[in-house]
Amino acid sequence: MPVIFKDLYKPVKDLLTKNYNGDKNKLELKSKDAVTFNPVFTRDAAGAITAAVSLEGEYDPCQWAHLKLKYEVDTKGKLSTRLTVERLLVGLKVEGSADLALGDGAKKDVYEGKVEFKKKSVNFVGSVTHKKESLLGDASLVLAYQILTLGAAATFAGGKLASQSAGLVWDASKSTSVAALLTNWDKLAVGVVTKQGQNTLGGEYSSSVSKPQTGVISVGLERGLGAGSVGKVKLLSTGLLGASIAQKVSSEWKVTSSVEIDTAKGWSSVFGSTLTYES
Repeated sequence: MPVIFKDLYKPVKDLLTKNYNGDKNKLELKSKDAVTFNPVFTRDAAGAITAAVSLEGEYDPCQWAHLKLKYEVDTKGKLSTRLTVERLLVGLKVEGSADLALGDGAKKDVYEGKVEFKKKSVNFVGSVTHKKESLLGDASLVLAYQILTLGAAATFAGGKLASQSAGLVWDASKSTSVAALLTNWDKLAVGVVTKQGQNTLGGEYSSSVSKPQTGVISVGLERGLGAGSVGKVKLLSTGLLGASIAQKVSSEWKVTSSVEIDTAKGWSSVFGSTLTYES
């Protein structure tokens, strides 16, 4: 079954960006039972602290429906409510959400309706969003055939086409895949990821089609270090170096630390970390 369009390029993106925290330090607590309780606290380099608390639960009100409810509140006075209904039809998922800007008036409220339909070789996602008194929409379709997966997506604003994207994934072997993503017929990204034992190695070339001289080459390596720990390094042709390590310090606690150094900007560096508790 193919992935949704936004995940076509995910393996390449995750290798080069996941576990790199920039200049943010975050504490995340996850408590999973019949209800999932998930407070997250984030502090940036300037010292600003943001917090978000979410409460998520699910239940079966009847044979043909499976409901997931999620409520989220953050320090900016936003209340998020999300409702997911499944089992209406095999492969069909319907989702509705409301982000309410508490105390700021209804003009900042955001409402979204979303439909996802999956079959063996097809994945369709469509959504409509009401935001800032405007109506936005997007639709994507992914088709899979043997070793090739093709996808296309478009977004609309005010009834007019706002952006369009096309992508493909070629599974060259059981351990190697090649992905390409073209946005608005100009922004191109091509990447490859290969897995060998505990190692995942990959690279990416991203550029403007109209200005290929501005292209950036990125390479990254991820390696399992044992005991649930993962180490990563990356290098960009712009002179950016990065390294991260995610360590399981106990069955509940995980620490992820990263550093990124920009050699083109006087070797300036940023350090970030995430401390995660999950029970």
